[in-house]
Amino acid sequence: MRVISFQRKDGSHGVGAMTDDSHFVDANKQDAAVPGMLRELLARPEGLAQLQKAVQGKPADGALNEVTLLPLIPDPHALWALALNFRTHIEETGLVTSRDYPQIFLRTAASQVAHMAPLKAPPFEIG
Repeated sequence: MRVISFQRKDGSHGVGAMTDDSHFVDANKQDAAVPGMLRELLARPEGLAQLQKAVQGKPADGALNEVTLLPLIPDPHALWALALNFRTHIEETGLVTSRDYPQIFLRTAASQVAHMAPLKAPPFEIG
């Protein structure tokens, strides 16, 4: 199940599951009890099961060009990332890591973007 978070044209948020590369089932349309924010859904003990039940076997009722994709969890408490998780990155930095004590770091919510959203970068002059 490829899960998405999105914003409808009316400003409301939704959670859905992709049926192909451009269409999805809007879980909230299928079951009004499914919350519009994935974090709220995941906080429920049976949240993923509720989502799966709402979308399983249903035909697509939305298209990506009708909504704005959001980061999967637009309002996270924290984003933890694994550092040095590519051999080439380890080689280029000269840093070390291990399976027993991996290096992790914290990112802010502002550092994530939705699928196909532009990445913001500082002006080139700052370089």
